[in-house]
Amino acid sequence: MLRAKSLAVVVLLVALAGCNSNKPTETTVASPSPSTAEGKHHSEMSAAELEKWQKDLNIVGCWAGPVDGKLGPETEHAVKQFQTAEKLTVDGKLGPQTESALGKAVSEKRTVCGGGHTPTPSATSTHSASPACTMDLLTNAARAHHGASFKQMHAFACAQPWATASVELTGGSRTQDLFKASGDSWAWTDRTEPCSKGEVPASIRATACA
Repeated sequence: MLRAKSLAVVVLLVALAGCNSNKPTETTVASPSPSTAEGKHHSEMSAAELEKWQKDLNIVGCWAGPVDGKLGPETEHAVKQFQTAEKLTVDGKLGPQTESALGKAVSEKRTVCGGGHTPTPSATSTHSASPACTMDLLTNAARAHHGASFKQMHAFACAQPWATASVELTGGSRTQDLFKASGDSWAWTDRTEPCSKGEVPASIRATACA
């Protein structure tokens, strides 16, 4: 009798073990981290990464400020401005979709945001009269200098009495031009001396003197 009971207990334990082994194994799927799924915010990027974004944003006309790899309100505004123009989610983050769209715009040499940027004039500025910071006026100055080799103007920025612009020439090459106010218009200027002497305002120096 005792042997029969022991055998019954063993059979029961084996049956229970079999039931547990057939129980489905639960698998936990890790959620993607916010920075991977949604893209990096400026504060998560290295200086080199920020410099590339700033340069590309400036090229397509979304002024991100000087290409210095430093986080600033102009860079964040430029990202949102680009996202708005390209009908992307406007979150100010440098995600895969924004990166892809920006790379495409640069490769296609498109001006996405219009390009103009004029810093607030300094209260101590001695230039009471100056030309408007417009693509038309700067294009006229660039065309007057480059002649038939001029093709089109891309990003530009002004800090009176100076202005700088990315100019595309026939054949696909580009040059970063420097202009100086001359009455109610702009005149192309050799940037060697103004850049070496620090005459170009800091707000556009990194781009104009690169």
